[in-house]
Amino acid sequence: MTALATPPPFSFSALLRLTVDEFIDRPGHYCALALIYAAPGLMLQLFTPVGALQMTAAAGGEVSPQEFGTWISVAVLVSLVVTAAMIGSFTYSVVSSLRGAPISLVAALGHGIGSITHGVALGLALAAGLALLTVPAAALPLALGASADAANSLVLILVLTLVFALMIRFFVAWNVAVAESAWPLQAIRRSIFLTDGSRMTILGVFVALVIGTLLASLVIGGLVALLMTPVIRGGSPEEGLRTIQAVGAVASAPVSAFSLMIPATAYFLLSVEKDRRNLQDAQVFE
Repeated sequence: MTALATPPPFSFSALLRLTVDEFIDRPGHYCALALIYAAPGLMLQLFTPVGALQMTAAAGGEVSPQEFGTWISVAVLVSLVVTAAMIGSFTYSVVSSLRGAPISLVAALGHGIGSITHGVALGLALAAGLALLTVPAAALPLALGASADAANSLVLILVLTLVFALMIRFFVAWNVAVAESAWPLQAIRRSIFLTDGSRMTILGVFVALVIGTLLASLVIGGLVALLMTPVIRGGSPEEGLRTIQAVGAVASAPVSAFSLMIPATAYFLLSVEKDRRNLQDAQVFE
């Protein structure tokens, strides 16, 4: 994309327009990134006991607590590392392109790998913070004398409300961490600064992103299952499930790519607007 002479003010329409334009300009680049980063999780599901253990546990079957805990821990760790690198790659690609700089798949992957440390640190910090906040939220209903069922419902509402409120403020925290090599507290503070004054817009973006991604995933998943059923009929259920998961990952690449581009574009527009800097002067990935 050609560098923007004057950045538009941050708004829902400007964010959507820039993201759509960027995706249309480089669909192969962003879909390739989405597929590359989907591969580790897909391989865990297909070629390790993770998928089978999850299905057995969900169906109420017996699983070894030690084996289940070990493999789920591995899956969570892999997911955290991959997510950090993935956000780094997408943020680099979007920010660089909006600045008018050339981008390549190799450079994007390199920046993604280089941002793993800061991204993982932020992920761990957010998880620890959520865990600490959940404890008082869980204790409050019981302290007020609520019944067990009522307490569980109230805890769920409190935790979801808290998470939702924090997600609006931390909407670009991951992008800050990977783009500016910021440690957790720095990334969180800057995200709060960048989103200040735009949180209602971000709320709309967040809701639209969640609903749109969910609906698109359901439609794609349903179509893949419908179209692939005749192809896999006659084989074992495990092989059929693996085929559907693999095809689904490929078909979902555009949706995954677009959902990752939205926060990256938001980060770029907000940082330029709040810092009052020319697009070419933004000190990121440097």
